[in-house]
Amino acid sequence: MVFGLLLAIFLAAMDQTVVSIALLAIATDLKDASLMAWLISGYLVAATVCAPLYGKLSDIFGRRRMLMVAIGLYLCASTACALAQSMPQLLVFRVIQGIGGGGLLVLCHAAIADVAPGPQRGRYQGYFSGVFATAALLGPVVGGLLAQYVSWRAIFWINVPLGILAFVMCERRLRVLNHKMQAVRIDFIGAALLTTGLLLILIALARIGQGIAWNDPSILWSMVGGACILVAFVLFEFRTAQPIISPSLMRNRTVMVCSGVLSLMFFILYGCAILLPLSMQTLEHLSPGEVALRMLPHTLATPFGAFFAGRWMLKHPNFRSLVLTGTTVGTFGLIAIETHAIALREGWLVGSGGLTWLTHSAAVAIAGFGLGLTMPAAMVAVQSAVSKSEVGIATAMSSFFRQLGGAVGIAVLTSVLFAALGPVISQGKVQQASSPAQLLLDIAQSQTNDPQAQVRNEAALSNGFQSAFILCIAAGLLGIALGTRVPRR
Repeated sequence: MVFGLLLAIFLAAMDQTVVSIALLAIATDLKDASLMAWLISGYLVAATVCAPLYGKLSDIFGRRRMLMVAIGLYLCASTACALAQSMPQLLVFRVIQGIGGGGLLVLCHAAIADVAPGPQRGRYQGYFSGVFATAALLGPVVGGLLAQYVSWRAIFWINVPLGILAFVMCERRLRVLNHKMQAVRIDFIGAALLTTGLLLILIALARIGQGIAWNDPSILWSMVGGACILVAFVLFEFRTAQPIISPSLMRNRTVMVCSGVLSLMFFILYGCAILLPLSMQTLEHLSPGEVALRMLPHTLATPFGAFFAGRWMLKHPNFRSLVLTGTTVGTFGLIAIETHAIALREGWLVGSGGLTWLTHSAAVAIAGFGLGLTMPAAMVAVQSAVSKSEVGIATAMSSFFRQLGGAVGIAVLTSVLFAALGPVISQGKVQQASSPAQLLLDIAQSQTNDPQAQVRNEAALSNGFQSAFILCIAAGLLGIALGTRVPRR
């Protein structure tokens, strides 16, 4: 059973980042770059919005039934993505894939909470958190390698046999969860309010991440409208008999604090998954294979940290100490990454290739280990703070905050990066690039005949990466502050 759930988690997590480096190949083949950025944002938005709904429905209809629906939807959408003949088609199928993938993340975590006693949850959540982080970090590298040496369609075809295997294993092994369907009313009004409010806010954030100014009227109206609808959702949930999200969860300090910590950690995780490979490709002009090698310490350290946290909780179920240690170590690693970048930029490590690789590996490994320590401890704390009947929706709520942190992280960090490149374009210092995204590609491919322009562009991009990593460090410091509010047991 565990292997099937781990496989489902791996598929859902990797698809959130696997398309990032393959975007250029997809746009070139389909001859359309207008919707390129939405291939990532569309998946994330869909997966985030549907997470609370899956949690509530699984409490009603059972984990196994809903997990089969999610895997089936994911498999059909992956096949359709591989066969897409246009960018609009691919975007629609990616959104459907995100709806299925969002269910995988929620239901796998909730299923383990159903079958494992309290102390054992830490071990399994350690496995799940490690696999999730590994898949998210491997995604850009795997996508780049497949797009370069096989085809971008292989990114989606590879999901089919793995998804079928996960479906068969979960369908057989999860029969032990004998769930009796509850005769309850589904809160359709609350579901509609939650979905609409989240969609408006997440779409606005995604557009900001694609280079649209935050003060654009359409962005402001979308944000304000989404916020008002979410306020209406919260008020409605306090009045309805069968709410999608129980008001008791909103009042539960452990659930809200740990969800906040998870949101900040995924802000950082997605930032590392996107920013680190991108900085290596653009500023250091490394190939996908070289990027994979440089990211290996981070990719290995994160699941090791999660595994260590799971084993530690078996004997020492002290949530606060693990969360505080993880957030502190992770933040220190981020500071070390930025210090390494400054050293490279100032020329302190010029000519020291071995030293450069060693210091960078140590920094990313420390950051990954800290993230790995934090995630399973926060998730088990959430599941331990609610009754058995609320495990599904509580897990879904924490998963929602994790997805929201990742979506906000990508939007905010890419917008900071693009903001650093905007003045270069607006001042007419580049001739070919018409947008920050295009300029980013030109810098990575060194598509300029003016060496001075290339140096100027890389300097602007370096400043953008520096600002983005400072935001990640700030998120880590806020995570430490929230960690002090996590209960000990």
